Amino acid sequence: PPAGTEQAAGESVRLVLSTQQPFRVMPDVVLMERTEAVGLLESRGFAVEVAEEVSDTVKAGLVLSQEPESGATLQQGDTVKITVSLGLEEVDMPDLKDLSRKDATERLQEIGVNAKFSYSTTTSAGEDTVLGQSVEAGNKVRKGTAVLVTLATRKSVSLIPDLMGLDVDTAEKKLTAANLVMNHHDSESVTDAEAQVIVSQFPVPGVYAKAGTTVITLSGDAMLVPDAGSGLAISPDHVQMQVGDTVVLHIDHPGIRDLDTLSYEPGPDVSQIISYQHIDINTLEFTITAVKRGSEVFTIRYGNTVRTCRITVI
Repeated sequence: PPAGTEQAAGESVRLVLSTQQPFRVMPDVVLMERTEAVGLLESRGFAVEVAEEVSDTVKAGLVLSQEPESGATLQQGDTVKITVSLGLEEVDMPDLKDLSRKDATERLQEIGVNAKFSYSTTTSAGEDTVLGQSVEAGNKVRKGTAVLVTLATRKSVSLIPDLMGLDVDTAEKKLTAANLVMNHHDSESVTDAEAQVIVSQFPVPGVYAKAGTTVITLSGDAMLVPDAGSGLAISPDHVQMQVGDTVVLHIDHPGIRDLDTLSYEPGPDVSQIISYQHIDINTLEFTITAVKRGSEVFTIRYGNTVRTCRITVI
């Protein structure tokens, strides 16, 4: 009988039980780490099917998409599908041996790989031709990777020192001692010259350049010197381009969950020397194209942590 009906003591009551599984709501797992997403879905009683796909906009290991979408009503035990990013596509490394610097740069740009150049003194190869490469021809390399390319020169070479965090005078003395020349730019955001230190340099430290090479430096507040432990990085952090060249800036942010707290800050003259656009709002990665000669800094900020990319168009 229905609820509220009066019956005599001892009279039987018939109950009808449903065997239908309880309903569950599909959560939003896009941009979660793979293990975290699978764990959440399984805890809701779903069976999880995982597919993988390369992506130039979403970091490897994060969920690209889900089926069904979040908010869908499912039964416990239903199968849901997530697609996880494999990161940037892998490409075959070309043979750069004996190419000119310009041709090597163009060959790498064609496959989406960046070049970091270092010089070695030799008389057995033509000036500015490729002697070696850090990734051998035929090996796989991810798009966006910076490959070290060694070029030949008959001139003496100097090791580019690490100037980060040094005051301008000390940095200039260090370059002079290495037989290098400083081309320095002061930050307009800091008025106290004594409080400024080097926050960006090009070429990058640790590579060899021809003696007499000009090193471009930018000074700023000491708090802008990168903290290696923060987990935020721009790759590449220095770009030398020619007008018409295109490069992708990849923003790596391991451990940073709230991407809304990341911000980008183009320098005052960036729009004059490059054109740029968002690739993905969730990763803050950009494609930049050189449009005019000049030098400027592109900045990514996370709280008090700042990462910079020096863009030089020659």
